[in-house]
Amino acid sequence: MIRLRTTLVALPMVVAICAGCGAGSSTTQHVTPPLGATTCAPPYVFKLEHRSVTAGSCSGMILAPTSTLELGVGQRLRVAILQDQASRAGFPVPRPSSPVLRVVAHRPELAVYLAVRRGSGRLLVHSRFCELAKNRIGTCVVLLVRVR
Repeated sequence: MIRLRTTLVALPMVVAICAGCGAGSSTTQHVTPPLGATTCAPPYVFKLEHRSVTAGSCSGMILAPTSTLELGVGQRLRVAILQDQASRAGFPVPRPSSPVLRVVAHRPELAVYLAVRRGSGRLLVHSRFCELAKNRIGTCVVLLVRVR
């Protein structure tokens, strides 16, 4: 009988203590991401000094460029290839179409170009992700450049 009274008295105290453990805190926290934050990224990001230009869509398609990036002779242009290792085969290092830019360094995830003479050119890739190739492997323009 004494054992039953101890259990009946102790049980409400244990329940009260456990209920208080979670009071004022939550084990799941909702973190609001910054405005405009996203988990997707375009396949290419070109950087010229403090300016960045993206090429391609969040879904990984290489879209036709809508603007021209201008740089001066002697300036360096960098491109980061943001896709993961498994899909990088579809996003190769862009190659210059004319002698206005020269590749001075490249790895699978990064390339550096030097503007060597005035004129216009394009950076091209041969990929299955070219929007205009309609699900076939094709060559597409990832960036239009003008060297002044």
